[in-house]
Amino acid sequence: MSNQNGQQNPGSPTKVLVFGIIGLALCESGILGLIFSIIGLVQAKKYVAQYGDVSNQVRIGRRLAIAGLILSIVCIVIYVIAIVVSSAAISAAS
Repeated sequence: MSNQNGQQNPGSPTKVLVFGIIGLALCESGILGLIFSIIGLVQAKKYVAQYGDVSNQVRIGRRLAIAGLILSIVCIVIYVIAIVVSSAAISAAS
């Protein structure tokens, strides 16, 4: 999407905030939280590269996206451990 000067518009700072919130909200699902958090971080990087400043919405959105990313990774690790332990328990019971 281009603006009047023909430059690419990296999006509004609200987009970063929304992706950060969604990433944090979906962190328990694992993969979805990971995806939305990464998108939020990429949008924040594009915004800062284009405008050079960081608004409060970008700052908060980036922090939420980082928190969502970390929690999503932790949830994925817990899910993998739970699957391995339950598989071992089922095979031991057989």
